[in-house]
Amino acid sequence: MLRQSLYFLTSLVVSASCIGCKSKQTEEFAQKQAQLSNQLVAAHKSYVKEEAAIIDTFLVQKNLKLQQTPTGLRYKIYSSSNGYTPVNGDEVTATYHLYLLNDKLCQSNNQMRFTVGMADIPTGLHELVQLMHAGDSAHAVLPVHLAYGLSGDANIPPESTLFCTFKINNIKQNQINNSKK
Repeated sequence: MLRQSLYFLTSLVVSASCIGCKSKQTEEFAQKQAQLSNQLVAAHKSYVKEEAAIIDTFLVQKNLKLQQTPTGLRYKIYSSSNGYTPVNGDEVTATYHLYLLNDKLCQSNNQMRFTVGMADIPTGLHELVQLMHAGDSAHAVLPVHLAYGLSGDANIPPESTLFCTFKINNIKQNQINNSKK
């Protein structure tokens, strides 16, 4: 009986020490994870600040004064009309030209047709069209996170900030959106 009790107590002590080890390992892992997360946030803030400075320099060189949305999209709408403003689900036909900040033309389309909020185009363009009316033209700067991001696209290098000229030629309202009015 003493032997069984001794065995039980030994097993209990070993189990408790293992739980203590795992708890300490878990705590160390959580600390390392928090430290890495803080470093990543700091690096991201630094990157965003650098990109903003590059965009500011570009805008000064081009003598452009653009508004900025909370997401970082910079834009100016020209030929503003009082027409319909597209919403998610509407089909937009547009003319656009995308340039790198060194003025190299990357993409151009005179009759691009896409569905707002659903098409495979940069997020910044979805945001831009929802600030415009049918017939409006605009200039915009799409930061990396609103353009093609870290991966880029066929003619657009990874991590590219883009300058865009954009004109809404036509808007076809989604039947569901139209019936809500």
